Amino acid sequence: MKRINAIFKPLWMWILSVTLSAVGCQDSIDSGRTQLTDGTQEIHISLNVPGEFQSGLRSISGSEEKAITEVDVLAFDVNASSTTYSYAVTGSPSIDDAGKPGAVVTLKNKPGVRQQIVVITNAHKAVTALIAGASIGTAKTNLLNQLVDSLGTAPTKWNAAGAANFRAIPMWGESDSIEITEDLEDDIAVDLLRTTARIDVKLDTNVSGLASKFKIGAVYLYNTNTVGLIAPHPANVTKGSSGYAVSNPSIPAGFNSPRGVPAFIEYEDSVKCSPASFVGAIYALETQATAAADSAICLVVGGFYKTDSKMSFYRVDFYDTDGKTPIPVLRNRQYNFNITDVTSRGHDTKDEAFEAARRVEINVNNWGQFTIDSELSL
Repeated sequence: MKRINAIFKPLWMWILSVTLSAVGCQDSIDSGRTQLTDGTQEIHISLNVPGEFQSGLRSISGSEEKAITEVDVLAFDVNASSTTYSYAVTGSPSIDDAGKPGAVVTLKNKPGVRQQIVVITNAHKAVTALIAGASIGTAKTNLLNQLVDSLGTAPTKWNAAGAANFRAIPMWGESDSIEITEDLEDDIAVDLLRTTARIDVKLDTNVSGLASKFKIGAVYLYNTNTVGLIAPHPANVTKGSSGYAVSNPSIPAGFNSPRGVPAFIEYEDSVKCSPASFVGAIYALETQATAAADSAICLVVGGFYKTDSKMSFYRVDFYDTDGKTPIPVLRNRQYNFNITDVTSRGHDTKDEAFEAARRVEINVNNWGQFTIDSELSL
């Protein structure tokens, strides 16, 4: 039997805030904010940034996974029957003296009008393209359903080869509705949510002799979506005291990602951390679950069994507690595949492994945390 130990954990959140000053004609108001003469003011946004994923030997550190290099804000007018697009501005990310990143934006004073502030980080190009064709008064959901991230026309890996050129992960968040006037004194608080999931594969370090029995040589990610929504559908996410909880993937309408034998992304020597682990190297957009084996998202793990000089291959899937129901890959989740044993040589090719029957069992410990005890075998 083939069994894998995987843990899917929700992320803890903490508050990150910052203060910046604007340039231009401005007057100071009693609250300490910068009131501009054109009916706008600088607003400090307090960002609750998702905590870093589980640590370990890896290609990418937590600082890259929580990095904010770009900040864009979409402002929406809120009334009893609708929430509609009003305007967009670009903010300035910064780091304060305590080392906490944050941003400041210039928002419009609109007395008597409640606004909802949507924050998008690390996706300025996508936001610029969106607002270029956006009309004032467009329904919020309709507009955000057009804000997409793409891995390209052919499956390409997320750029995570190293800290120097890591592609910052887009994040989304939104405020409660608020009236922005000269009298506003408090920062606007926004929880953020990453658009990607992270998938790690490693040997169980608690199993004696496993590292000499099996060495990971490559990991292939099959059937992952190559296009994803930056902002989730409202029905797929809820907000609680500790941040957002995601229940289902948010898939852009009208996009068809590749599926089947050709639809894989390869991870090997250039990004793997060691023969015992692929950690901090694989990032994926949300992907729906399906019972069809040829289109279900899965991994094929390539490695060297005992003294073999030729790599062999094993398929592993994302299953729920019953060991047969596929589960989706959701944003802001970490999927840890912990190999506890390898009992035989795998398939001769990755395609043979991909087409093989799936045998994985998962036991749920608690909400958001899945454990898969598994061995690799034919």
